[in-house]
Amino acid sequence: MSFPPPQGPPPPGHGGPPYGPTGPHPPVPPYGPHQGPPQGPPPGGPPQGPPPGGPAPYGPPPKKGGSGCLIAGIIGGGLALILLIVGGVGAYFYLAGGSGGSGGSGGSGGSAPGGGPGAGGAFDGTWDAQMTQYDADGEPWADWTMHLTIEQGEVTEASESGLTSGDGACTWEPGPASTVGDELSFSYTVTGDPDCVDNGAVTLRDTGTAIEAEVTSVMTDGGTAYADGTLAPR
Repeated sequence: MSFPPPQGPPPPGHGGPPYGPTGPHPPVPPYGPHQGPPQGPPPGGPPQGPPPGGPAPYGPPPKKGGSGCLIAGIIGGGLALILLIVGGVGAYFYLAGGSGGSGGSGGSGGSAPGGGPGAGGAFDGTWDAQMTQYDADGEPWADWTMHLTIEQGEVTEASESGLTSGDGACTWEPGPASTVGDELSFSYTVTGDPDCVDNGAVTLRDTGTAIEAEVTSVMTDGGTAYADGTLAPR
C-alpha cells in the first residue's frame, strides 16, 4: 500500500533542509602531529641587559674584598703601639721627676740635700753654718758663723759674724754663683769695714746627707785663711 505525498507546506520546525547547511565544505587540515605552543625564542631575540629595577637576581653575589679590613687592622695596631710608647715615656719622666723631690731638710723654702745636683736646687734656702777657722799649721784657731740666703741657685744675701772685733759682723757682697755637678761656688768682697777680710771664696758641696761649706780668704800678710763647716737651715 502506498501513501500519497503530503500536501501543503511542511509543519513548523521543519522548514530547513534536514541535514544541515549545504554548500562547499571547509578544507580539512592535513594529518600530522598536533601543533603545540610556538617553540624557541620570540621574534627579535632574547631581551638584553638586566631587567628594569636593578641587576638580574641570577648567580651568586659579588665577593667583598678583604683588603679594607687588613688596612684597618694595621692602622689600629700602629695607633695602639704609639699610645703604648708615649705612655711608657711619660711614666718614666714622671717617676724620674718625682724621685728627685723638692721638699726636705733645707732652710725656709729650701730643698733637701741631693735634691737637684747640677741645677742648684739642692742649695736653695736660708742657712747658717758654724765655721771652724784654721791657722797656718792646720790647727783649729777660732769659730765663727756664716749666714747665706740662696734662691734659684744664686746667693742673694751673705755675711759672717762672731770672729772680728767691733760689732763682730761683716756683710759680704756675693758675686755670681756657679753650679757644677754637686758643688756651688761663689766669691765675695767686703767694703767699708776695716775689721773684716775684704775677700773670700766659698764652695758648697752636696754630699747627699748634708751640705758642707769651705771658705778661703787671702789675708793682708799674703797668707791664706781656711775654714769649714756644715750648713743648717735657719
